[in-house]
Amino acid sequence: MTTAKTKLIKYIRENVRHVLNEFVQNGFSFEKVNSLDYDKRIEYCQQFLGTPIGSGSSRIVFEIDDAQIIKLSYGSKFDAGCVQNKVEFDLSRKINTPILVKTLYNAKDYSWIISERVIPCEQIDFYKILGLPYISYTSESFEEDSYQSKNKDLLGYKDYKTDNITNNDKTISFIQLKQVMKQLIKGNIQSTDFPQEYKIITSHFWFKELYKLATEYYLDLDDIGLGNLGITKRNGKPFIVILDSGLTNEVFEKYY
Repeated sequence: MTTAKTKLIKYIRENVRHVLNEFVQNGFSFEKVNSLDYDKRIEYCQQFLGTPIGSGSSRIVFEIDDAQIIKLSYGSKFDAGCVQNKVEFDLSRKINTPILVKTLYNAKDYSWIISERVIPCEQIDFYKILGLPYISYTSESFEEDSYQSKNKDLLGYKDYKTDNITNNDKTISFIQLKQVMKQLIKGNIQSTDFPQEYKIITSHFWFKELYKLATEYYLDLDDIGLGNLGITKRNGKPFIVILDSGLTNEVFEKYY
């Protein structure tokens, strides 16, 4: 194991241990969470962590602090939530891509995991950080002026702006790019059918990583939208990350 990797693992463990110790001091106990019936865990988390910040069909999310959240499996699709937690945790550790939210700690049965907390992503944030409009637009002024980001002052990128990567082609957007990715994966089209989109997919780091997740790890592209994207920092710069990578095509077909 490399020295850098050893230091990283040590840092993560110490960070998690620090968080767990704070909870214990405040009366919150992960041992208590594990000892409770699954339907009682949410009440317990509400007692110590307050109102959940999000929920889906199989998982509910509570904010631990400004840096971390906990995702708990719950409801009629509890097993699906555990599987999604495991897939998300394993995928984050296996491929170590910066476009996935970082996972920090997990229950043995993956009924809960702890992940880094990020800020919700708006359309203008997506455009400012990646240089590609989320949806098609008729003019740059529409993209810049019509969306009022809630996050523009939260991560220190008020004046941040990535150059447009579409060469001002107004027809290309993230929604369009996803459709091209899906058709390429299915083999319905060739790269030469959409040369501009294919160039972005294969040369832009973020979209290249997304395409890799979809082709090699079967990430469901239909699940990648604003509701599943957040903003954090990577190497000191604002960055878009995928919040939930646990809903792969295999998980969707088996549990949904």
